[in-house]
Amino acid sequence: MVPEIKNTIAMETRMVPGLWVQAVKAWADWKSDWRHQGLLLDQLIAVNERVNEEIEYQKEDLTVDHWQHPEELLSSKRGDCEDIALYKFGLLINQGFDPSRLWILVVNDLVVHQAHALVCVNHFGKNFYLDNRTTVLLSRLDEMIPVMAIDGTGKSYLFGRKVD
Repeated sequence: MVPEIKNTIAMETRMVPGLWVQAVKAWADWKSDWRHQGLLLDQLIAVNERVNEEIEYQKEDLTVDHWQHPEELLSSKRGDCEDIALYKFGLLINQGFDPSRLWILVVNDLVVHQAHALVCVNHFGKNFYLDNRTTVLLSRLDEMIPVMAIDGTGKSYLFGRKVD
């Protein structure tokens, strides 16, 4: 499924670095004993809050972008935004969410002027975003422009702006 985000168009690509795709697949295959039962929004909020509390944000050296595998992150309890997004992604797949409707989304954050990663979950055509910078479940991307997405099946997408 191609991610649909307001005012953008996505195109499937094979240009995403293989190591990123490998990290996403590692998290998609990872198994967790943690479960949260309840309605979809309750599950999303629980995963977002749990991971934001459990993992300390640590900015990565800008010369190297390393997407941590499960064992690395869970051992260190520290990671940057894509590591935290990958953990949430893995937990959601373990909760039974459809991997083709989950994306690691890389955006340009227009407020802090840097790249940022978060999780996008599509449920009946509505997107929800899990961000390490807030425990609030986001329903839209204010001040963020999507650049790239990778879903749980390994498909990757590049985004561009829609032109009227």
